Amino acid sequence: MRRWKYLLLAVLAIAAFAVAGAALMRPAPVATTQPVPTTTIAPKKMPRLLVIGDSYSGGSNEGGNKEKGWPVLAQTQVTSDGSRLHLDLQARGGSGYVLVGPTGQNFQQALASAKGAPYDVVLVFGSINDQPADVTSVDKAARDLYAAALKASPKAELIVVGPSWMNDDPTPEVLAIRDVLRNAAAASRATFVDPIADKWFMGEATQYIGKDGKHPTDAGHVYMADRLAPVIKKAVTSASK
Repeated sequence: MRRWKYLLLAVLAIAAFAVAGAALMRPAPVATTQPVPTTTIAPKKMPRLLVIGDSYSGGSNEGGNKEKGWPVLAQTQVTSDGSRLHLDLQARGGSGYVLVGPTGQNFQQALASAKGAPYDVVLVFGSINDQPADVTSVDKAARDLYAAALKASPKAELIVVGPSWMNDDPTPEVLAIRDVLRNAAAASRATFVDPIADKWFMGEATQYIGKDGKHPTDAGHVYMADRLAPVIKKAVTSASK
């Protein structure tokens, strides 16, 4: 009887061992994960700057051409913190708000030539070339230009830089132009920069005017970029809000 008892226990032990072995032989369950949803981040819009002006912005035989001009130099300063800024330069020597330069373009036509609207910042610089024009016509042309620029770029920050002068004795005509541009800029809620009042090229700073006695040298364009880059950067920041 005892023998059958031992035999039964042995059979049960073998069965248990077989069941345990079969369990160990089974493949482990494969863990499944849910796909992680992805989100697309839209690229940040590149701010756009339009510069309209004469040879003080477009360059001359004395300097300031292409990458040596203050617009490109200021663009580099504004973007030195890693941001980006697109520059559209529409500046032709001899042009003004009213006066048409040798290229057949004044500031109004320069705006019409710009195809990148809407812009975030529009800067108009000048112009001493308008001295022969009646100051009333300069006033009207300026107001019309600012209105047209803001119509094409309703959210743009507008910067108006008055005419520069190349020595300590600006003419009455250029001072009158400066005054009407300042008033027109105020009416358009534009930022006004006054190179004459700020004495950009007066005193020792006349060293930045070339041998022709009229136009800035390459160093003069660096000098102008240092003054205008902070104004542009502030406008770009305001436009992006």
